[in-house]
Amino acid sequence: MKIRNWEAYAFIFFMMQSCLGFFLLDDAIFYMNNDAWIIPIVGSIISFGLLKLYNHNYSKKKTIDSKVYTLFLIIFMNTLFINLVNFISNQYLYDTPPLFIMIIHIITIVYILSNDEHCLFRTALPIFFISSLIYIIVTIGLIRQVNFLNLLPLFNFKISNFFISLWHYVVYTTIPLLIYRDIIKKRMTKFLFLNHFLILIIILSLVTVFGINLAKLYTFPGYHILKRAFAGAFIERLEKVLAIYYILSTLIPIIFIANKIKIKKIYIVIILLYNYFFLNNTNFINFWNSYVFPIILSIPFIIKKVNKS
Repeated sequence: MKIRNWEAYAFIFFMMQSCLGFFLLDDAIFYMNNDAWIIPIVGSIISFGLLKLYNHNYSKKKTIDSKVYTLFLIIFMNTLFINLVNFISNQYLYDTPPLFIMIIHIITIVYILSNDEHCLFRTALPIFFISSLIYIIVTIGLIRQVNFLNLLPLFNFKISNFFISLWHYVVYTTIPLLIYRDIIKKRMTKFLFLNHFLILIIILSLVTVFGINLAKLYTFPGYHILKRAFAGAFIERLEKVLAIYYILSTLIPIIFIANKIKIKKIYIVIILLYNYFFLNNTNFINFWNSYVFPIILSIPFIIKKVNKS
């Protein structure tokens, strides 16, 4: 299947966004406080270098064992899905049973997967353009609220926290792209760095607009910074539209992953419904997101590669 450049750009955008709202932002401000903006600057260089190294190794016809890779994708997909449902239940449809939310999204996923792979990329493309427009509008809306004094004091972080946060950033922004590594080509370099720059803008907005103490209080800071852009304006009534954008930014990566697993759709339904048993265990979710998930995402870099059969 031939993927057009803009479809590849849409894939890169959504896969780099997949871990942003639920993991990356929380980690950056938790470990680095008001110095969180340093992480995407350093992390973008390391992330790009690892992508180049990984593609170079694969050019020698080496790959991860297919069973291990499939298990990794299932864990990745489940973690995104359970956080997506948790977000919708807490911020958007708080009176709706989580099981109903899960079923509606699973039906959507299975329906899109019933079409060919090209349909998935075509579906992602218009949503990518809409998301880009929202980014521009949000950035303009936040300019008047920026207070650079919230960045002070500078470089007041622990070295250990810096390396932990950097490690998490690299795996969150690199590993998702490896799902369709064949479309990450040389001509994508500028767009990769553009996405890192967008993450930098979001982190700077969180710190300079909210201040680090307020930013840490929010469960989903990325969503609340979207709302803050329109505070006091008539467009704040479109809060639900912003929530839908936040949902799609996670749902589309989940569909990309489900498509890559290449197993029967009924198994995907069972796998995703299995998450229902963990939704009420907040402590487990927080522990998994903060400690276990970054380790799981590191698997493609630390596992032994074997030759293709």
